[in-house]
Amino acid sequence: MNIVYVFIGGGIGSVLRYALGRLSKTWDIPLPIGTFLSNILAAAILAIVWSMSDERSSKSWFYPLLAIGFCGGLSTFSTFSLETVQLMRNGQWMWAIFNVVFTTVICLLIVYRLSRNVSV
Repeated sequence: MNIVYVFIGGGIGSVLRYALGRLSKTWDIPLPIGTFLSNILAAAILAIVWSMSDERSSKSWFYPLLAIGFCGGLSTFSTFSLETVQLMRNGQWMWAIFNVVFTTVICLLIVYRLSRNVSV
């Protein structure tokens, strides 16, 4: 049954990522803000879900639906990589570097901050 939860969550997360990407195209900014927002939101939700999870919840519908499915569908390393390379190929090196550093640091800080009470 977990595969169904992952499938449903992944579909919803992917649709939200698509919507954020389309919305961000209306903004006049060289940074791929839709992908950035998707990754930040997914990192925050994943950290919160992980913080709330225990042995029982990781075996229920909650974790596969939200952490694996939804956050997996919402976040996108492949699009982040492609858009960063496109910035570099367009000669926008500062935006490319900013995208890599800003996305990575912000995502790590969010996960660290929101999951600080979780032991690994």
